[in-house]
Amino acid sequence: MKREAIAKPADETTQYQLARTLSDIAGREDERLDILFDLARSGYAVAYNNLSATGVDKSIGSKILTGLSDGYSNRIFRDNYKMARTGLMRLPAATQNAAALRWMAERAAEVGSFDANLDLAEEAEEPAEKAYRLRAALAVRPGLSAEMADTLRTRAEVLVQGLSQADQHLVEARLEDYRPTEFFADVLTPEAESALRAAPAQ
Repeated sequence: MKREAIAKPADETTQYQLARTLSDIAGREDERLDILFDLARSGYAVAYNNLSATGVDKSIGSKILTGLSDGYSNRIFRDNYKMARTGLMRLPAATQNAAALRWMAERAAEVGSFDANLDLAEEAEEPAEKAYRLRAALAVRPGLSAEMADTLRTRAEVLVQGLSQADQHLVEARLEDYRPTEFFADVLTPEAESALRAAPAQ
């Protein structure tokens, strides 16, 4: 008898929970993967983690696993930096680790976090670093309000005007090399999808 298809919920969180439920139902693996692939392609970070776990269970190639794992961690750092930092800053001062907070900000900025770039700009002592971080923040958040974008742009321009020519060139060179979108290349290639669907569980 033909199995009836399950209607997919509208919101992503419920879709993800449905995918997890389907993992416990025999014969529903393709439906589960369909949902996870759709969620991952829409940017839902946890779907990458689930697909990575599926890859481990099915012993697929390390290149695919690395891509899925990176797809998860890069999105977590980019999209959850502000919330994570806020939580850490609420800890007692004695338990805060300045080096760890800075590492987290640099890691999140590397993959395109607007808030991480702003925090690094505020903490920077060197004008060239401040200017670079402000302009990097603008680069990763094109949808800012005109007022805020103008404020950040003006701050960066004032800083740049006060730099030596060498430092101005350095800021420009760093911005040219700043390509956070490269961390989000599509890892859900036909090869990866085929491996996740076809490889037998061990």
